[in-house]
Amino acid sequence: MLDILDFLASAKDDIIRPLFSERQRRQLRLMGLGSIRQSQYGMGRECPQKLYLSGRVPAERASAYMLFGSVFAKASEAPDEALARCTDEGYYLSLFKQVRAVDPNVVFYHQGNPVDWGMVKSWALMMSTRERLGMTFGELVHTTQEALYAAGIRTLQREERLSYKEGHGDHALELFGTLDQRGFFHGKPIVLDIKLYGVSSVYLETDGSIKKQSFTPLEMQFHPQLRHYEWLLWKQKREAIDFYGIVAPANLVPYIKGPEKGKARGLPFFFSPTLGTKGRIAYEEDFKRFFSSFVASPPYRAMPTNFGTVSCPSCPYFNACLGDVSSATQAAALSDLSYLKD
Repeated sequence: MLDILDFLASAKDDIIRPLFSERQRRQLRLMGLGSIRQSQYGMGRECPQKLYLSGRVPAERASAYMLFGSVFAKASEAPDEALARCTDEGYYLSLFKQVRAVDPNVVFYHQGNPVDWGMVKSWALMMSTRERLGMTFGELVHTTQEALYAAGIRTLQREERLSYKEGHGDHALELFGTLDQRGFFHGKPIVLDIKLYGVSSVYLETDGSIKKQSFTPLEMQFHPQLRHYEWLLWKQKREAIDFYGIVAPANLVPYIKGPEKGKARGLPFFFSPTLGTKGRIAYEEDFKRFFSSFVASPPYRAMPTNFGTVSCPSCPYFNACLGDVSSATQAAALSDLSYLKD
């Protein structure tokens, strides 16, 4: 018997199949989920209650790490300027302002506190010196872009908002996300995700250090963000992607001591072919199954852990979750989770 994915792929995925029924779209909108970001879907896979609260709590806390990622992307638009002004504190302040102006409603948080101008000024000063990285932030931006160009990457878009809408009027639903970078890899379409965590922590944490990063081809082929953006790009523009790429600027930061002193920590990028049409269809089927289950019954608290430590205290909806005791069977037990803060 012909495999169902083979059958669907044989049609070249030309048929636009609805993701949600009208009833499901109405239910999601009633939950405040008329627009669903890629990151919210990720939240839901981790903990359905987290996704539910993201639609009901008005202001989500955006991480300062996300802010740094956007600053890196903004600087990458003009890498020669980033190099020329790499020691200019004012240059970095202007980048932060430009990123902030994109969506003034977003509130960035760092270590539990809203990011203020004092924090930004201290970060800009550090970025303009070579104390933390052995190079300035602007030099790292320029070096990364040069390495990508040498590897055969030609950039088409940065910080690209992808969106797919289904339904009309009061029953409309939007799925969206922001893709770090899109372009061509030796002439073939590619989507790229920039992993700046290994660098940002040096500026954001008192004891932060450079963290070398690596990804296997298998990890990349099933990378949830890259698969989601590939899928959204197809839904919105019917453009197929041949390759995934992950950019790791931290790997370009040289060692400052030891036998490897002066050498880069590793490759600054990793590439892998996508799973093709079948993979895209399989992703869509998983997406549909998740939301079918999500709207079919009240979302539950998954109490996710990270290396054995409960993740709830670091959740942006922790307090809202404590106040929500709607669970019929566990209300008493879940009404006091203060011990998780210790």
